[in-house]
Amino acid sequence: MKLFFLLIFFLNLNLFLGQEKTYRNCNLKYKIDTTDLQKSKILKLYLTNLETFKLKIPKVFDMMRIEAHNVEKFDENSNTFKETNWGTFDVNCTNCNEKLISLKPDKKHEYKIDITKQYLLEKVLNQPNKKYKFELHFETIDFFSDNKKCKIEDFNTPKIIYLTP
Repeated sequence: MKLFFLLIFFLNLNLFLGQEKTYRNCNLKYKIDTTDLQKSKILKLYLTNLETFKLKIPKVFDMMRIEAHNVEKFDENSNTFKETNWGTFDVNCTNCNEKLISLKPDKKHEYKIDITKQYLLEKVLNQPNKKYKFELHFETIDFFSDNKKCKIEDFNTPKIIYLTP
């Protein structure tokens, strides 16, 4: 009988500890500004905290957390954009985004990102004087809410057209 209760206890303990808690997505507004991208090679990413509590975000968006997705290269013969075979990179970055700041409710943080100094973009946008169309993927694995009430989703930009220098 003791063995039976011990078995039931361990089964319940395993069920209790094995349950994964699910979080809702945080209310975070992303805005991308590419107006001066061609001239300055800088794009701006704005994050606004729409939650009622603080969110922890990196002070600087690490270059290893920004990738180009759905890359198309302009074909001058057909005068259209053609898909490329670029896949995504699996990056293990142990010390990315080490310095975190608290983004207070209804506050905005600006990231200035030099597109020519992004390691993962250099691998894809590698031919000079070529026109590319792509989405930027911002991985937010290092972002979190102070009280663990929500999770911060990754962000994909709309298509960006860029002429490499």
